[in-house]
Formats: sequence, structure tokens, C-alpha cells
Amino acid sequence: MTISQGQAQVKWGDRMLEGSVTPQGGLTMRTGYGHRFDGRIDNQNTVTGRMTAGCAYILTWRKAP
Repeated sequence: MTISQGQAQVKWGDRMLEGSVTPQGGLTMRTGYGHRFDGRIDNQNTVTGRMTAGCAYILTWRKAP
């Protein structure tokens, strides 16, 4: 996952999830093909949220040291 200047993107299968981060750490990303991720970034740079794409997934990313 890459986050820069309030914009986020990450590869999901053969698609890209892209969206924006709010100043409070809220994150919404979409593929444009019906896939949607809604989550939050905590104060330890961990992103956690729910991905819906026909099925639902709980996803977590952590910033590499």
C-alpha cells in the first residue's frame, strides 16, 4: 500500500484499489469494478478495514520498519 498526499493505492488481485485518506485517518478505496475498502489508519500506522467484493474480507496492513 502506498499513501501520499492524502491518496492511497494498493494492488488487489489484477486491479488497483484507489482512494483518499481523511485527516482523521478514515480510508475509502475503490477499484471501479464494484470492490470497496472502508477502514482506518491508527496512530501506529496500521490500516484495518473491510473489503467487499462479492465476498467480505477483513484486511490489515502494517507499515514496514
